[in-house]
Amino acid sequence: MARVYEGYDPNLERKAAIKVITPQAEDSEEMKQRFFREARAVANLHHPNIVTVYQFGQGENLYYLAMRLLEGQTLLQKLKRLRAQKKFIDTELMLSVVSDVSAALDYAHGKGVIHRDVKPSNIMIGEDKRAILMDFGLLMQAGGDHTLGTAFGTPRYIAPEQAVASDRAVPQSDIYSLGVIVYEMVTGQTPFDADSAMSLALLHISTPPPAPRTVRPELSEAVEQVILKALEKNPEARWQTAAQFANALRDAFGGKPMHIKLSGEVLSAAAPIADPSPTPMLSTSRVAVPTPTPKPMAVSVAERDVSTLRDTNPSRTALLRQSEKRATRSRSWSLLLLSVLIFAIAAAFAYLLTPQATPPLVPATNRQFTLPAVRFVYSSNVFVVYNMSPQPLPLGELSFEQGNRKAAFPRNALLQPEQCAVMRTSATAPLPENCSNPERPITLRNEAPFWEASAAMDTFRVWRGDQLIALCSARLNACEIVNMP
Repeated sequence: MARVYEGYDPNLERKAAIKVITPQAEDSEEMKQRFFREARAVANLHHPNIVTVYQFGQGENLYYLAMRLLEGQTLLQKLKRLRAQKKFIDTELMLSVVSDVSAALDYAHGKGVIHRDVKPSNIMIGEDKRAILMDFGLLMQAGGDHTLGTAFGTPRYIAPEQAVASDRAVPQSDIYSLGVIVYEMVTGQTPFDADSAMSLALLHISTPPPAPRTVRPELSEAVEQVILKALEKNPEARWQTAAQFANALRDAFGGKPMHIKLSGEVLSAAAPIADPSPTPMLSTSRVAVPTPTPKPMAVSVAERDVSTLRDTNPSRTALLRQSEKRATRSRSWSLLLLSVLIFAIAAAFAYLLTPQATPPLVPATNRQFTLPAVRFVYSSNVFVVYNMSPQPLPLGELSFEQGNRKAAFPRNALLQPEQCAVMRTSATAPLPENCSNPERPITLRNEAPFWEASAAMDTFRVWRGDQLIALCSARLNACEIVNMP
């Protein structure tokens, strides 16, 4: 468990922030290695936008890291207050924060260090408006030892490749996380939201982010494209350095012409162009934006004289052509979907009107189970599995893992519908009222429970054989799987 205290050094007569980590017995060696790796790596990073480390060491059953005490507020606190006031962050402050964090990330990446947990709560905004990047607790040294790459990161801001496996993180993973932060700053919300860490991770992996202008229409298309490039699923398609991202974002808010190449996946999620003229950001920012020109009378794209526009405004011509292509593509998809729908209705009627043969009986011993709805509920001493479906749950096929903590029910265990099974830390641990008579209760023998958050991790994995089917938060006390194969 990590905690941060305010301390005082009487020798140097200065205050300090002291991060104290108390490892649990079963992961003390792993935590020791991880802590000293973090401390040495951060101590060698000397940058005005990275928190300064004074010293680190080991005490009795704890490790400590003394850092510069920062005065100010975190970006998370700032955004929460603005959200409560229904306001957006000042554009110039936002660009300054992005520039500072980008400088810190590029410097760290140049030293071979990947942060892996860039999020608003790890960005401190000082009284001088300077942003400082903190908490390198999940850092990874590129090309180095990957044995400690099991720490997950923060699901709301995690890059797709890092959500698959934390040791797959690359410098562009930090840029993706920064892109999520920028998306949140300009729209007031993150691109993805879900009830569980697993659901969030899957959204980052497979779902295109909603276009920022679908949330906040007054954003310009250039700003939207700069952000979407940072959120590309493929790291190679993103901005390759954080400075590129920060500079492009400033140019976009300044109204400069942008030529950004996006993947087809991201383009499909982008908002349609309502007006080809650039839309300046509505903000109290000091960034200069061009004075908008009077809008022409509303005329459909097909009625515009593109040859005239080519001579007077090439950039607007390109936008119109892009709009025409999107409209054509949209019409094609609509016709295709309509055809599929008609075919499906016809097939359904044909099936209903055709006599169906009685299916042969399959012996129970050859039946292939499909994992029914299952809910895990856990407290400090008890882990309960509820079978919420009308069919038996092959409980013995499931296993649970958090780092080197592992547990499983007996291999042939079968949990009947509306029944529960229990793991507990001791035979005297009280059972929940709605599971007073569990099937096959298991008592862990001098083992730390896998469902309890450790200093190294706050999630545990659920496996069915060698297939990962869920990633559950140890801090939510509940996790549910619905109709997973």
